[in-house]
Amino acid sequence: MNNSSAPPQFILNGQNYHRIGSLLPEHGSKPKFAQLYIYDTENEMSNRVKHFRSNTKESVIDESLVADLIQMIDNHNVLAKSFRRVRDLSLEHMELDFTLRLFRGRNKDPRVYNTPSCDEIVALIVAFIPLQYPLMFPYGEDGYQEDIPIRESHSRTKSRVRIRISLRKFIAFRIQQRSVEAGNIVNACRLFQQFLVDCYTMVEAQRLSFIIANQKLIRCDILNGLQEAVNRGETDPSLIGRRIILPASFTGGTRYMFNNCQDAMTVCKKFGYPDLFITITCNVNWSEIREFVLAKGLSASDRPDIVYGESKLKNSTDIDKVISTELPNANLYPKLEKVVSSYMIHGPCGPARYNSPCMKEGRCSKFYPKKFTSSTSIDEEGYPCYRRLDNGRFVEKNGIKLDNRSVVPYNPPLLMRYLSPCEAAWRIFAFDIHHRWPPVQRLTFHLPGQQSALFKDDDDINVVFNRYENANTMFLA
Repeated sequence: MNNSSAPPQFILNGQNYHRIGSLLPEHGSKPKFAQLYIYDTENEMSNRVKHFRSNTKESVIDESLVADLIQMIDNHNVLAKSFRRVRDLSLEHMELDFTLRLFRGRNKDPRVYNTPSCDEIVALIVAFIPLQYPLMFPYGEDGYQEDIPIRESHSRTKSRVRIRISLRKFIAFRIQQRSVEAGNIVNACRLFQQFLVDCYTMVEAQRLSFIIANQKLIRCDILNGLQEAVNRGETDPSLIGRRIILPASFTGGTRYMFNNCQDAMTVCKKFGYPDLFITITCNVNWSEIREFVLAKGLSASDRPDIVYGESKLKNSTDIDKVISTELPNANLYPKLEKVVSSYMIHGPCGPARYNSPCMKEGRCSKFYPKKFTSSTSIDEEGYPCYRRLDNGRFVEKNGIKLDNRSVVPYNPPLLMRYLSPCEAAWRIFAFDIHHRWPPVQRLTFHLPGQQSALFKDDDDINVVFNRYENANTMFLA
């Protein structure tokens, strides 16, 4: 993805983990990450350079610059000093086995005294962000903490449900362009891209953790189900109802996508289907963008917080890099193969199933199955004819084997929910990602006694039933 003319990308898929690992490398292995502060520090500079050694002249590492950075971090970064203490201890007591315990504890308000002292660290403060990005936080400044209160002047204006700063707001605060700061974060080029993706995955993980931690608090059942439980004499709410797994308020979740899709279909039903599909992209050559980034010695791709990268598909080779119409190799990409087999297969239809919804006048209205083709081409009208190799791969649907001829075109990164720096910045700033006009009011229809009832595990069933029995719903009111 970073080998073409498009802007470089740092992309994550799945759940993000950062493991510190052991303090010392395994026998025969080279030191890496935090081990570089402790093990073989006499050759630390060469050990660091080896991890980034390249044969190209454009990627030659300036060893004197690396040495200056090491000295700067050692002199000013309190977290690095803690690791150096471990190094000194290991040299003085090489015969002993020891561990480094990670904990957090501050005696001063972190909003005022942003940089911790060595005495406060003792072993090491749990601060992922300054640990992962020492060049962005050269003094070991505090990262996010869950107990940062909202400023008192704001909390007095009106009653607030939230009294602590959220992780998303903390990150949004840190990635602002300020004239009083050197801009270590926003001017870090490709490292800034990694930082954005890293931080937003933490935001998503925190939201999911909250939902998981509160699953046992909320259950759902229909009113008749509660009536039956009361008639049976049951009193334990945890024995009835179902868990609410992922609410519709979670952006990107199944319920969120389904509800928005239904809203869009409602608008189309009322006013008709749209005549135009308009895409607006950001031009990196706009004078405002060029003047801003060039003044700082950057390129437009270095600031995904202000611009989206624009790329064009010029030929069939470019198309193959973005669009695929083939079943993935299950051994190399098991997750992708599972998703494609489940959601990106058309059919069976045609002679295998004449009653398929896509069948019109005895043939598939979507023209499946397609033909096998050895390469992607562009027809006279400018539409692509995608490559579909006859490689023997297939999936079985309703007893019918379907091969690459039945694969719907897909983009692997988007299908696997990859996160790019531009999207990460957009989501961190909480910009709108969905808008419709006119607004749609969702009406919940239900049969008598079939309305949903929400309750907690420790609620009394009789109280819950009485509360919902005479309550008006949107449909009944």
